[in-house]
Amino acid sequence: MESLNEQYKKVVEEREKLIKQIDDLQKDENVKLYLESISQNNQLIHKQEKLYQKLKTEEYASCNHIWITALHDYDSNYCGCIKCGLDQIVFRPDCHTYYHLLTLDQKIMYDFFESNDRLALRQGIKTKIFCDLDLAKAIYSRIKNSHPNIDDKTAIKYFKVALNDIRHIKVSKERKKNRAKRLSLGPNFKNWKAKDVMK
Repeated sequence: MESLNEQYKKVVEEREKLIKQIDDLQKDENVKLYLESISQNNQLIHKQEKLYQKLKTEEYASCNHIWITALHDYDSNYCGCIKCGLDQIVFRPDCHTYYHLLTLDQKIMYDFFESNDRLALRQGIKTKIFCDLDLAKAIYSRIKNSHPNIDDKTAIKYFKVALNDIRHIKVSKERKKNRAKRLSLGPNFKNWKAKDVMK
Protein backbone atom coordinates (compact mmCIF):
# COMPACT_ATOMS: atom_id res chain seq x y z
CA MET A 1 0.00 0.00 0.00
CA GLU A 2 2.81 2.39 0.94
CA SER A 3 4.52 1.71 -2.37
CA LEU A 4 1.34 2.47 -4.32
CA ASN A 5 0.87 5.74 -2.44
CA GLU A 6 4.41 6.78 -3.31
CA GLN A 7 3.88 5.91 -6.97
CA TYR A 8 0.62 7.88 -6.98
CA LYS A 9 2.25 10.94 -5.39
CA LYS A 10 5.08 10.78 -7.90
CA VAL A 11 2.63 10.71 -10.84
CA VAL A 12 0.67 13.66 -9.37
CA GLU A 13 3.88 15.67 -8.99
CA GLU A 14 4.97 14.86 -12.55
CA ARG A 15 1.58 15.92 -13.87
CA GLU A 16 1.66 19.17 -11.93
CA LYS A 17 5.06 19.99 -13.41
CA LEU A 18 3.79 19.17 -16.87
CA ILE A 19 0.65 21.30 -16.45
CA LYS A 20 2.82 24.27 -15.39
CA GLN A 21 5.07 23.67 -18.39
CA ILE A 22 2.02 23.62 -20.70
CA ASP A 23 0.71 26.86 -19.15
CA ASP A 24 4.10 28.53 -19.69
CA LEU A 25 4.26 27.31 -23.29
CA GLN A 26 0.78 28.64 -24.06
CA LYS A 27 2.03 32.15 -23.26
CA ASP A 28 4.58 31.87 -26.08
CA GLU A 29 3.30 33.57 -29.30
CA ASN A 30 4.68 30.86 -31.58
CA VAL A 31 2.97 28.12 -29.58
CA LYS A 32 -0.30 30.11 -29.63
CA LEU A 33 -0.03 30.44 -33.39
CA TYR A 34 0.72 26.73 -33.70
CA LEU A 35 -2.32 25.73 -31.60
CA GLU A 36 -4.60 28.11 -33.53
CA SER A 37 -3.30 26.71 -36.82
CA ILE A 38 -3.97 23.14 -35.65
CA SER A 39 -7.51 24.12 -34.66
CA GLN A 40 -8.17 25.86 -37.99
CA ASN A 41 -6.73 22.92 -39.89
CA ASN A 42 -9.06 20.52 -38.05
CA GLN A 43 -12.06 22.72 -38.92
CA LEU A 44 -11.00 22.82 -42.58
CA ILE A 45 -10.55 19.03 -42.64
CA HIS A 46 -14.12 18.67 -41.35
CA LYS A 47 -15.43 21.16 -43.96
CA GLN A 48 -13.48 19.44 -46.74
CA GLU A 49 -14.88 16.05 -45.73
CA LYS A 50 -18.47 17.37 -45.75
CA LEU A 51 -17.99 18.99 -49.17
CA TYR A 52 -16.38 15.82 -50.52
CA GLN A 53 -19.40 13.81 -49.32
CA LYS A 54 -21.75 16.23 -51.10
CA LEU A 55 -19.66 16.15 -54.29
CA LYS A 56 -19.56 12.33 -54.39
CA THR A 57 -23.29 12.07 -53.62
CA GLU A 58 -24.02 14.51 -56.44
CA GLU A 59 -21.73 12.56 -58.77
CA TYR A 60 -23.54 9.29 -57.97
CA ALA A 61 -26.99 10.91 -58.34
CA SER A 62 -26.22 12.52 -61.70
CA CYS A 63 -24.36 9.57 -63.23
CA ASN A 64 -26.07 7.58 -65.97
CA HIS A 65 -24.43 4.40 -64.69
CA ILE A 66 -22.83 1.62 -66.70
CA TRP A 67 -23.17 -1.42 -64.45
CA ILE A 68 -20.95 -4.47 -64.51
CA THR A 69 -20.85 -7.43 -62.15
CA ALA A 70 -18.02 -6.13 -60.00
CA LEU A 71 -15.72 -8.93 -59.00
CA HIS A 72 -13.95 -8.66 -55.67
CA ASP A 73 -11.43 -10.98 -54.06
CA TYR A 74 -13.84 -11.66 -51.23
CA ASP A 75 -17.20 -11.57 -53.03
CA SER A 76 -18.52 -11.44 -56.58
CA ASN A 77 -22.29 -10.92 -56.54
CA TYR A 78 -22.49 -7.15 -56.62
CA CYS A 79 -22.88 -4.47 -59.30
CA GLY A 80 -20.43 -1.62 -59.78
CA CYS A 81 -20.50 1.41 -62.05
CA ILE A 82 -17.48 1.83 -64.31
CA LYS A 83 -18.15 5.56 -64.68
CA CYS A 84 -18.50 6.86 -61.12
CA GLY A 85 -17.27 3.86 -59.14
CA LEU A 86 -20.49 3.34 -57.16
CA ASP A 87 -20.12 -0.17 -55.77
CA GLN A 88 -22.95 -2.26 -54.35
CA ILE A 89 -20.39 -4.30 -52.35
CA VAL A 90 -21.02 -1.87 -49.48
CA PHE A 91 -24.27 -3.76 -48.96
CA ARG A 92 -22.68 -7.11 -48.25
CA PRO A 93 -24.31 -8.56 -45.11
CA ASP A 94 -21.62 -7.52 -42.62
CA CYS A 95 -21.37 -3.85 -43.72
CA HIS A 96 -24.23 -2.59 -41.58
CA THR A 97 -22.65 -4.16 -38.49
CA TYR A 98 -19.19 -2.84 -39.35
CA TYR A 99 -20.25 0.55 -40.75
CA HIS A 100 -17.76 2.31 -38.46
CA LEU A 101 -14.93 0.35 -40.12
CA LEU A 102 -15.86 1.39 -43.68
CA THR A 103 -13.65 3.94 -45.44
CA LEU A 104 -15.06 7.41 -46.03
CA ASP A 105 -15.79 6.53 -49.68
CA GLN A 106 -17.56 3.31 -48.68
CA LYS A 107 -19.66 5.19 -46.10
CA ILE A 108 -20.69 7.73 -48.74
CA MET A 109 -21.75 4.90 -51.09
CA TYR A 110 -23.60 3.10 -48.31
CA ASP A 111 -25.45 6.28 -47.28
CA PHE A 112 -26.25 7.06 -50.92
CA PHE A 113 -27.80 3.63 -51.48
CA GLU A 114 -29.70 3.88 -48.18
CA SER A 115 -31.12 7.35 -48.85
CA ASN A 116 -32.08 6.43 -52.43
CA ASP A 117 -33.67 3.12 -51.46
CA ARG A 118 -31.17 1.44 -53.79
CA LEU A 119 -32.99 2.98 -56.78
CA ALA A 120 -29.63 3.89 -58.31
CA LEU A 121 -29.28 0.26 -59.39
CA ARG A 122 -32.21 0.75 -61.76
CA GLN A 123 -30.64 3.77 -63.49
CA GLY A 124 -28.34 3.44 -66.46
CA ILE A 125 -27.20 0.44 -68.49
CA LYS A 126 -26.78 -3.05 -67.09
CA THR A 127 -24.15 -5.02 -68.95
CA LYS A 128 -23.39 -8.71 -68.62
CA ILE A 129 -19.71 -8.05 -68.07
CA PHE A 130 -17.87 -9.72 -65.17
CA CYS A 131 -14.75 -7.78 -64.26
CA ASP A 132 -12.66 -6.48 -61.39
CA LEU A 133 -14.14 -3.02 -60.74
CA ASP A 134 -10.76 -1.25 -60.49
CA LEU A 135 -9.74 -2.69 -63.85
CA ALA A 136 -13.09 -1.76 -65.41
CA LYS A 137 -12.89 1.84 -64.14
CA ALA A 138 -9.31 2.15 -65.41
CA ILE A 139 -10.23 0.92 -68.90
CA TYR A 140 -13.28 3.19 -69.05
CA SER A 141 -11.19 6.15 -67.90
CA ARG A 142 -8.68 5.55 -70.71
CA ILE A 143 -11.50 5.36 -73.25
CA LYS A 144 -12.98 8.65 -71.98
CA ASN A 145 -9.57 10.34 -72.09
CA SER A 146 -9.13 9.31 -75.72
CA HIS A 147 -12.76 9.98 -76.72
CA PRO A 148 -14.22 12.65 -74.37
CA ASN A 149 -17.55 12.93 -76.22
CA ILE A 150 -18.19 9.21 -76.63
CA ASP A 151 -21.73 8.00 -75.89
CA ASP A 152 -22.30 5.20 -73.38
CA LYS A 153 -23.25 2.49 -75.88
CA THR A 154 -20.13 3.10 -77.97
CA ALA A 155 -18.01 3.29 -74.81
CA ILE A 156 -19.32 -0.14 -73.81
CA LYS A 157 -18.34 -1.54 -77.23
CA TYR A 158 -14.84 -0.07 -76.91
CA PHE A 159 -14.66 -1.35 -73.34
CA LYS A 160 -15.53 -4.90 -74.42
CA VAL A 161 -12.88 -4.82 -77.15
CA ALA A 162 -10.21 -3.51 -74.75
CA LEU A 163 -11.13 -6.04 -72.06
CA ASN A 164 -11.13 -8.85 -74.62
CA ASP A 165 -7.66 -7.82 -75.83
CA ILE A 166 -6.37 -7.66 -72.25
CA ARG A 167 -7.78 -11.09 -71.48
CA HIS A 168 -6.81 -12.93 -74.65
CA ILE A 169 -3.59 -11.42 -75.96
CA LYS A 170 -0.81 -13.18 -74.06
CA VAL A 171 1.90 -10.93 -72.75
CA SER A 172 4.88 -11.43 -70.45
CA LYS A 173 4.74 -10.69 -66.73
CA GLU A 174 6.84 -7.58 -67.34
CA ARG A 175 4.35 -6.31 -69.96
CA LYS A 176 1.50 -7.00 -67.53
CA LYS A 177 3.28 -4.90 -64.89
CA ASN A 178 3.73 -2.08 -67.39
CA ARG A 179 0.10 -2.37 -68.48
CA ALA A 180 -1.01 -2.15 -64.83
CA LYS A 181 1.13 0.98 -64.36
CA ARG A 182 -0.34 2.59 -67.49
CA LEU A 183 -3.82 1.91 -66.11
CA SER A 184 -2.79 3.27 -62.67
CA LEU A 185 -3.52 -0.09 -61.04
CA GLY A 186 -0.17 -0.71 -59.40
CA PRO A 187 2.42 -3.18 -60.73
CA ASN A 188 1.18 -6.11 -58.63
CA PHE A 189 -2.36 -6.09 -60.03
CA LYS A 190 -3.39 -9.65 -60.95
CA ASN A 191 -7.17 -9.65 -61.52
CA TRP A 192 -7.07 -9.45 -65.32
CA LYS A 193 -9.59 -12.21 -65.96
CA ALA A 194 -12.85 -13.05 -64.21
CA LYS A 195 -11.41 -16.39 -63.10
CA ASP A 196 -8.45 -14.57 -61.48
CA VAL A 197 -10.92 -13.10 -58.97
CA MET A 198 -13.43 -15.95 -58.76
CA LYS A 199 -11.11 -18.64 -57.37
